[in-house]
Amino acid sequence: AAPGSQAVKGDLLRIDGEFYVVKDTSGKEVRLHVDGTSKLEGTFKAGDKIEAQASDKGHALSIKPAGAASGMPQ
Repeated sequence: AAPGSQAVKGDLLRIDGEFYVVKDTSGKEVRLHVDGTSKLEGTFKAGDKIEAQASDKGHALSIKPAGAASGMPQ
């Protein structure tokens, strides 16, 4: 992960224009700003479980479907 970035895992509640609103595992709503520099692995819709890397400013660096990570323990 890049310095100053954080992993956000949870359910995609809604897509609000350029913002993805995610309910993370602690139940907190997190707004992620998605733009042309965000790396999206697939297309997402409300209700999807996702895993995102976000900058400390709330910008989505990458978003992928949760559970699709190559480094997941078997």
